[in-house]
Amino acid sequence: MAKYHRTEGVCLRRIDYSNTSQVATFLTRHSGRMSFMAKGVKRAPKKGIKRGLDLLCRYEIVYTHRRSESLANLTERTLQESFRDIRKALDRILYGYYAAELVLNFVAEGQPCSELYESLLT
Repeated sequence: MAKYHRTEGVCLRRIDYSNTSQVATFLTRHSGRMSFMAKGVKRAPKKGIKRGLDLLCRYEIVYTHRRSESLANLTERTLQESFRDIRKALDRILYGYYAAELVLNFVAEGQPCSELYESLLT
């Protein structure tokens, strides 16, 4: 049986995988950069619930991960903070996207970096 892990993270990248699924990369508080297969994430279960994952939003996530697999399986996500103020100004959103690209290019998968995570949130 798969072991469930719970953490929080900021969504740095998402790529559509199918009509209902996405591959997402997060910077997590304790495990650093991680990639997830989010099956069915674009399918809204109830009215008023946002579909998919938004970039530069902080989520609480639940996932399973096997060492033999390169992608963890995202089983649950709860939006914690959407940083609406960033989205109101073009220069702020561009700085946010630039910071996300830097993390994606310079932080290795699974490298713990809690200080960087905290810096990204401020």
